[in-house]
Amino acid sequence: MIGKESLSLLALLGLLGLVGAAWLDAIAAENALFGKWQVANAAVAPWASKPKGPSAETRKLLNLQMTFAAKTMKSNYPTLNCNDASFEVQSDPPDVLFQGALSEPNQASVGESMGFRRGDVPSVEVNCSSGDFPFHFRDAGTVLFALNDVIYTLKRR
Repeated sequence: MIGKESLSLLALLGLLGLVGAAWLDAIAAENALFGKWQVANAAVAPWASKPKGPSAETRKLLNLQMTFAAKTMKSNYPTLNCNDASFEVQSDPPDVLFQGALSEPNQASVGESMGFRRGDVPSVEVNCSSGDFPFHFRDAGTVLFALNDVIYTLKRR
């Protein structure tokens, strides 16, 4: 027979479980990058001084699966894999996109030509021991990031 104290403890544990699950859902809702993505495209960045054909790195990254979760950016590519990630959700003006690398004087036009909306762009900065990676949202299912003068397009899976 279960006593009142045991039932109270079970109710409290159940409530804590619901609160914990709701808290994780709230974090995921705040960070639109959380979830599974795939590298769908790669293009030479507009700031690249000597555009070349696809590098070995670019070929490795195409079709790469990436997963973002609390404290984690997971992939099979070492630079884009870490368990110590922190995420900063932000809204970036065009002159900040890709760490300020878009061509001046009209960074807004360059951003728009890449499919970003006019004005500030929803972004998530991922900070890892392997580096800082800004991810910029073109829309809810498409995000762009740059690595070594190449812009990669991620599509939500």
